[in-house]
Amino acid sequence: MEKQPRKESTNLQLDHFEQNIHENLLNIISEISSYIRKKTNGGWVGETKGLKSDITEIIKAHGYQPMLFLQYLLQHQHESQPAEFYLVLGIFYYFGVVVLKDKPQSIRFLKQAAELGDTHAQLYTGLYFHSFAQPRRPEEAFEWFRRAASGEPVIYCAKNWLGHHYYSGSGTPKNFKKACILYQEAAMEGNLPLAQLSLAWNYQKGVGVERDFFEAIKWLRRFSKFSAFKSFGEFGIRTILRGRQI
Repeated sequence: MEKQPRKESTNLQLDHFEQNIHENLLNIISEISSYIRKKTNGGWVGETKGLKSDITEIIKAHGYQPMLFLQYLLQHQHESQPAEFYLVLGIFYYFGVVVLKDKPQSIRFLKQAAELGDTHAQLYTGLYFHSFAQPRRPEEAFEWFRRAASGEPVIYCAKNWLGHHYYSGSGTPKNFKKACILYQEAAMEGNLPLAQLSLAWNYQKGVGVERDFFEAIKWLRRFSKFSAFKSFGEFGIRTILRGRQI
């Protein structure tokens, strides 16, 4: 069972650790951050197989123990640390890397990174307020998704979530047209399968866009190129073809 980091870590261990890690700290943080960004840019924002081991292996590859690495980060928080520092800390608690998952703890760090302008942290901050805050805070979720969708680099996954908010009227007035514009950008520029599916459905039903079965099929075909969604996408195409005799 994973344990919370022990406050009474051996002084000798930490002293030796601190002597060796200072020069490598930003490199390790940058490497973990790049891994997180790559995953996010692929449309992934939830639990994924191998995430914890991938991050711990990055740390081990530099010759450090993951638990001591986390303890070092916790003990060296200060205003001059870059946004990536707090993004990594937040991800450790968000997904439970060498500690138990703790979403309220994660948001303390993710929000710091988000306020420093990190668009990936802004995405995860939006997800927290959308799905995990008690009670849910859709207005805050919408605002953080908006920042992530319009910042640099642009987070297309955030555009997809922003589209959902406009579509459902969560945290903002309903606007089907704006939702479809955002789905289009996330589907085309970000190549996100769930945005492609949403866009196909809207074209099929004529919600926010003019009804167009050919466009619906086009986006379902792109959606079907992802092996995990192939069967579902092909089923949708067959359903449209049977219903419309296209």
